[in-house]
Amino acid sequence: MWQNGEDVTNLAQVVDGPFYRIVALPIPLPAPGEQRTAAGDWEMRITGSPGTAYQAAAILDEPQLDFDLQVPARVATGEPIDLRVRLSALGRPVVDAAVVARVFRPGAALATLVATTPLSAPTSIRPWSYRLLADRLQTRFVQPPRVTGTMKLQVLLQSPEFSARLKPTEHVIPLADYGDGSYSAQFTHTELTGNYAIVLDVSGNSPIAGRFQRTAKVSTVVRFGAPDLSRSLLEAAEKGRNHHGHFVELKLRPIDRDGNYLGADSAHKLAITLGQGGIVARIADLGDGTYVAGLILPTGADSDLAVRIDGKPLFTGKLSQLKSGGDFNWGLIFLLIVILLLFRFASYRLRT
Repeated sequence: MWQNGEDVTNLAQVVDGPFYRIVALPIPLPAPGEQRTAAGDWEMRITGSPGTAYQAAAILDEPQLDFDLQVPARVATGEPIDLRVRLSALGRPVVDAAVVARVFRPGAALATLVATTPLSAPTSIRPWSYRLLADRLQTRFVQPPRVTGTMKLQVLLQSPEFSARLKPTEHVIPLADYGDGSYSAQFTHTELTGNYAIVLDVSGNSPIAGRFQRTAKVSTVVRFGAPDLSRSLLEAAEKGRNHHGHFVELKLRPIDRDGNYLGADSAHKLAITLGQGGIVARIADLGDGTYVAGLILPTGADSDLAVRIDGKPLFTGKLSQLKSGGDFNWGLIFLLIVILLLFRFASYRLRT
């Protein structure tokens, strides 16, 4: 932003969103050692790649009109986003205004898309970055596990097809006028997790403020909802025993009731509790929405197990209730083969 040929962007409050940028300048400007008014010539300079489409708007607000916008910072999937606006001029309610919300809903849940999109190394992905990721996934327990999901996303974003699936869809919602300066509506299509950008357009006429038009931009994060055990992966497999107890690998891939994956880089949202003296040794993030927890249990104990996702219950019961997803016990199979061969050899000796 430039005023009278001088760059004043450093005096502004800048909000960067996924598809927008807002530069807000309070008046008078808080310049060091002086107070600067809004008088003069203003210029907005926009840079970007040639051919990129964009929209720009300049809005000048005055203190007579008070525009109070209330939108929740976050909700869970399936919960409505409440949109509330209160308009007043010098403390008196402004009625009969046209208040319209444009909600930009994600085209797909990013965490789910990253978890379910295979890395097939399309031509748009640079070979060096794909090899780097492949090497990284093979050694996922060496580095901090949160990196895997981020690295996979960086590779996937190089695909135009993947980026196109994230393009938001616009939903236009008029807010109801209650006749006392308050306006409200609800956006209920919150089945997908992600960032929902919201643009409020307000226009009207007030005896005090005259004709006015206002635009405000906010965003709401729709979080992972109630976990659904029937959709999620949750299985346990014994991996070994010694005099300290037995070791169990717990594998889980949380999915909520609307089909959203919790996704990678969210191990901090998992809470695993064991009874009977069991210990959760570690939780590893595989980078595709799957997590593996190492459990140490006393020998012979069927431990109580509680799994919560972002504070919401996924499973409560006995560890033995979970189906086994473990590897074959090759040692036992080898032992059975040896016994079978010995039995056949003994039968042969008896016949001869």
